[in-house]
Amino acid sequence: MMKWSLDQLAGLSAITNQFGGVDDPDLSLLLDRIKGLEDAYDHIEKACGDVQEFSLTMVDSIRSMSLSLQALGTADPKSEEACMFGAHVRNLDMEYGKWVKAKLDIEVEDFMVNELKEKRNSLSDLRQRINSCSRSSSSFQEMQLQVNQMKKEGAVDAGVMEEYEKLKIVVDQQKLQLQSDVHFIIERDTPFVEHAFDIVQGMMQRSIAHNSALLTQEPPKFLVHPEAPFVEGKEDSEIDFTVSPNGFHILPLSIKKGKEIFWAITTFGSEIYFRLLFKDEKMAENVILPAQRICSTTTPVLGSYTGTESGMLEMLFDNSNALFRSKRIHLRLGVKDCE
Repeated sequence: MMKWSLDQLAGLSAITNQFGGVDDPDLSLLLDRIKGLEDAYDHIEKACGDVQEFSLTMVDSIRSMSLSLQALGTADPKSEEACMFGAHVRNLDMEYGKWVKAKLDIEVEDFMVNELKEKRNSLSDLRQRINSCSRSSSSFQEMQLQVNQMKKEGAVDAGVMEEYEKLKIVVDQQKLQLQSDVHFIIERDTPFVEHAFDIVQGMMQRSIAHNSALLTQEPPKFLVHPEAPFVEGKEDSEIDFTVSPNGFHILPLSIKKGKEIFWAITTFGSEIYFRLLFKDEKMAENVILPAQRICSTTTPVLGSYTGTESGMLEMLFDNSNALFRSKRIHLRLGVKDCE
């Protein structure tokens, strides 16, 4: 009678498993449970993609509308309605396109890379272990048929029986461990799946809410009257504004070569982050001051910038770290010729 070694049986079961899949009902059930989580992660990734697609479509729509309103304003420069609505849309384009969408993209990418990727890797490792156990289980089933046939013929081989018992112990232990691990991962990740959909929904809701808030706010004066800059001559200008929770506020300042703009910033209601960008006439950006923290104090924070070429300064006030508290800013600006 032909005797099969464990290696021969494993080779046969590997071929069978390659074309026939997992035959063990216990392991098939584990794969089905894993598949449920994998499907949930697919839906979460699709939802994240929908959020990014929505924000991209929003930016394109806003910019298209802004161009149309600019053309309308050129055709009828005396139309106050077109001017005001155009200012609203340009403010929405500036705030949403540059900051809201950028922050949203970072949140989505961070969530998908740091959260979902780790979860998927855990499931992938578990699936590989189940497939490995399936190969052992197939070998055990083949050997079980051989042992049953040997018993039926009354010719039991001691060596085969020893290998059979060893393989049975290995397969049983692997199954028990896999059942425990699958149960643990499902118990651990099911709340995450429920929470993940809330996170993605919150991203979309914040995006829409930010748009609505921007459209109801009065746009900055420099957008309503672009020919009137913030700073004229050598007179000081004082500006008061509020930065909403989890929001940004941008103040563009036109600057000529050889002019110095200086400022004094006072914030009320805890700290805020401030940074300064310069854009040349070709709109190439250069960071003048990286983000720095300005604490709430009665002593203003002073600074200045001398224009080496003509262009636009952008003063960015970042309140994205605050979830509930608005920040009131008092800004004093001045300009002078450099000697």
